[in-house]
Amino acid sequence: MFITYEFYLATRWGEFRDSGLYRLRLLVKIRTLHAMGITARRSSRTIHSSVYLTPRQQTVGAGNQFSLALRIRPIIETDAIQATITYNPAVLSFVGFSTTGSAFEQELSQTASSGLLQIERGTFSPVHNDSLVVTLTFTVTTATATTLTLSNTNATSQGSWTNPSTSNATVN
Repeated sequence: MFITYEFYLATRWGEFRDSGLYRLRLLVKIRTLHAMGITARRSSRTIHSSVYLTPRQQTVGAGNQFSLALRIRPIIETDAIQATITYNPAVLSFVGFSTTGSAFEQELSQTASSGLLQIERGTFSPVHNDSLVVTLTFTVTTATATTLTLSNTNATSQGSWTNPSTSNATVN
């Protein structure tokens, strides 16, 4: 009996990866190993895409502006993303969104209110590399350390949620 394992690899092999030739060679190797009595153990470790703010930490004086990039590092092709960012409005004042250089050219929803940003963006050309979603600009109103927190964050691949992990940012 042969067991077929399908591997999804985040690679930059372009046409070779997409040609099916790589998958066929991998399948032959796995079946050969299995026929020889060598089996693979399943890993209980799950690898997720990640959505993060960068830089993760920076020092900015009161009255100065700074920018943070909301980025995604997908492990599979991603065609849409949503994220909520909360911050302390007594410390930071939101200035605006910039989508220059974003891999997600379609604005589905982008709202800002005091202490809360909600972003939903999509693309017709799914991304598979570390990519910019949107750049956020703030002004520091009070010289106090604060954290910008990501929540309600998700991404989709062909209509299925990918449940990415998140990383916040701190401003001193």
